[in-house]
Amino acid sequence: MKKQATFVYPEHGAVYLNIIKLAEGVRRYAGQSDNARHRITENHNSASYRRSHRSYQYFLLDRAEEYHFLLPVQDLSLKPGPILNILEQWISLIFRCLQSADLRGNMAPDSFVLIPRAELEKGVNLREPLAQGFDFKAFPMKRHYFKHACDSLKREYFEASQDEKIFYRRDTFLRGDLFEGHFWLAPGWYQTTDYEFQIWSVKFRVGRSFIDRFEPESIRVLCDFLPEGQTHPNTVIRGMFSPECFNDPAGRLGIKISGIHKADQKEGFVWVQMDGGSEKSIPRVNRLADWLDGLDTEVMRPRRWYPANERLGRLVGVYTPHPLEKNYPWFYQQ
Repeated sequence: MKKQATFVYPEHGAVYLNIIKLAEGVRRYAGQSDNARHRITENHNSASYRRSHRSYQYFLLDRAEEYHFLLPVQDLSLKPGPILNILEQWISLIFRCLQSADLRGNMAPDSFVLIPRAELEKGVNLREPLAQGFDFKAFPMKRHYFKHACDSLKREYFEASQDEKIFYRRDTFLRGDLFEGHFWLAPGWYQTTDYEFQIWSVKFRVGRSFIDRFEPESIRVLCDFLPEGQTHPNTVIRGMFSPECFNDPAGRLGIKISGIHKADQKEGFVWVQMDGGSEKSIPRVNRLADWLDGLDTEVMRPRRWYPANERLGRLVGVYTPHPLEKNYPWFYQQ
């Protein structure tokens, strides 16, 4: 695949157009971001990010002969919200990035009939930008729409998504393989100093100054999980309330992020430390430790976090305290 030439995108709001050239013809995708450089360079142009965020756009990018990003709208004042959504909707209609049903619903009938049928298949956006507030469960344009699409690429994408097994690669974390996930800005004021990343179902924060020094494709994440009865010298819950009698498996876990420094090409590393209060952070890491240990994570154990699961009749998330904790019922809700 031939990528676009290196280009420095602005670190402010923009609506961008992704032109994707394939053997089957050109496809178009419209997107938006309050930081165009991060969205395009760190997300769309990152093979590891695309692997961990499956989408029709990324399915096409991975098989493209070449692709380009254009910025038809950009301004320092653009922030996430209705204005940016409206501008993205406008660009999506001008360049016919939407699916045919959405184009029909947004255009005058006498204008819609003038669009060649082949053009109706070139849109990559699976939903309208004005539907940003809805998830795909609430929005009718989902992947199964592609099952009977005229475009062979859409049908191929549907088949690939049906066969795709979504699984978390526990062994890759225990070995410290190259990290296939990604780092994003932490919420709120933390984004000025920290990134967030996720292992299985648990989010962690790490300083941006550490991660930004590494070559992106060299980053490894190791879950250094010690045997029963030991405490990791760099445990991820260091500094939190974890009495020995509670036997928190999180105390056996150290999470090490390593990579090659951009400046001198030498390897560096940082040990991750969980943030937040002990009463919620430790149960979450304990359940992660169960997963790393190969245990059934739905078996109820003390000091664990169990997210809502309608199939199991658990309608809300549950934290389970330790029996030695005083004045707590066995279950209490978030």
